[in-house]
Amino acid sequence: MPEQAAGASPKISWDHGTAYDFFASLYVIHSPADFGLRPSWAAGIRSRLSNESRDVFSVTSIHLNIPALWLYGLPQPKPARSVLDALEALRPEEILPALASEAGAREPCDLLVRRVRDQGRWDEADVEAYRSCMAPMYKKTPAAEPKTIGRWLDCWARSDRFGESFRRGLREYYEVFFREEERRILPDLERSLARAQELAGRVSAAELFETLSRGIRVESHLQQRELVLVPCWWCSPRILYMNLEPGRQVVLFGARPAEASLVPGDSVPGELLLALEALSDPTRLTILQALTEAPLTQADIARRLRLRPPTISHHLKSLRIAGLIAYIGEGSGETRYGVRLAQVGETCSQLKKFLKA
Repeated sequence: MPEQAAGASPKISWDHGTAYDFFASLYVIHSPADFGLRPSWAAGIRSRLSNESRDVFSVTSIHLNIPALWLYGLPQPKPARSVLDALEALRPEEILPALASEAGAREPCDLLVRRVRDQGRWDEADVEAYRSCMAPMYKKTPAAEPKTIGRWLDCWARSDRFGESFRRGLREYYEVFFREEERRILPDLERSLARAQELAGRVSAAELFETLSRGIRVESHLQQRELVLVPCWWCSPRILYMNLEPGRQVVLFGARPAEASLVPGDSVPGELLLALEALSDPTRLTILQALTEAPLTQADIARRLRLRPPTISHHLKSLRIAGLIAYIGEGSGETRYGVRLAQVGETCSQLKKFLKA
C-alpha cells in the first residue's frame, strides 16, 4: 500500500446507488445471523427462488459477496436495474471474471482460479492450494471447507454455465423481491448520503468514520490514501469495506434509520430489537459493566469473566451488531472493546418512544 504521510487524513469521496444494496441484500439473506436478521424470514425470501438460483447464490454469497470494484465502475445513478443491463451486455463466460476482479490482482488464489477457468477443470490439489492461500481470517469459516471451495472452483471451471445461471438468478431475485424493496429503501439512502456529506464538512476523517461505523476505530482505514464512502441500507448495522486498489477502499456504511426494521412490515425498530436482544443475556450485561471501567481486549474479558475466548467472541459479536460497544483496532494488531454509553442511553429512549411512555 502506498505510504500515507504521518498524521495525514485519507481523501474522502462518495458513491451511491441501489446497485450496492442489490448485492448486499442478497449477501445478508444468506448470512442473516451476521446482521441480526431472523433466519426464518431470510429462508422465506430464499425459498421464492428456483433451485438453480438458490444453488448458485449459496456459493457466491460465500466467495463473491459484494463486487465493489465492478459496482464502482458502473455509471451513475446505479439503480439495481443497471446491474442486470450491464451483465446482459457481457458474454456468460465474462461475468465471473468481471465480478471477481480486483485491480492488479496477482495473489495466488486469483491466479489459481484463472488457471482453473482456462483449463476447465480442477483437482483436489487445487482445493488444498486454494485453502492454503486464503487469508487467515477466513480459514475457520465455511469459505475454507473443501466442499465449498470445490463448488467455487466449479464455477470457474464452467464459467459460461455459471454466467448464465447467475445472470438468470439475479433477474429472478430482482422480480421476486428487490424491485419492490428498492422503492422502500431509496429515500433513506438519499437522506443518509446527505447527512454523511454534511457531517464530513464538520469533523475529521477519523470522527466521520467512527460515527458512520457506529464505533469502529481502526488505524489501517485512516492510513488509506482514499476512502470511497457508500450508504448501504442492507449493510446496517455493520460496515463493510473492500479494496479498489492499493491505498483505496470502498466503505459501505449503514444507512438504515434507527426507527426502521430490516424486515418489511415489522413494527418494532430493528436497532431497538437488536439492542434488547443483546441486553437480555446476563453474560453480555456483565461484559458491558466491565467495559465501563476501561476498554479491554477479548483475552482481558475472558480472564475477568473466567470464560473461554470463543464464548466471549460470540457475546462481543452480539453487542457489536447492536451498536453497544466500540471496536478499537490499534497498530500493534491488538483489538480492544469499549462500551458506547450514549448508545445504551439511546436504546432506553427508543424503548420509551416505542411504548409511548
